[in-house]
Amino acid sequence: MRRKFIFFWIPLIFLGPVLLADGMKDIYVDESANGKYFVAYLDGLEKEYNVDFIFDRELLKPYQIFGILQPYHVIDFLKMFLQNYYITQIQEDVITIVS
Repeated sequence: MRRKFIFFWIPLIFLGPVLLADGMKDIYVDESANGKYFVAYLDGLEKEYNVDFIFDRELLKPYQIFGILQPYHVIDFLKMFLQNYYITQIQEDVITIVS
């Protein structure tokens, strides 16, 4: 009985949060984002997927999303939309955007 506990429950306790994390890999930006303000859209993604985007809100406030014709992975979208910025994923659920 003790062996069963050690080999099943202990790894599950430590790997559970990692396996259940949403992360950025499941987030796609599709045509519904067109016309929305960039900061408001990222705020919505943060709430919906429990992720964090770290960036200067005042600098990106006037940006509006246009030209999305197909679904893009969120990191690919950020690199395409913000070509003059450095996009870095520092954790599974944290992205920084630096000018």
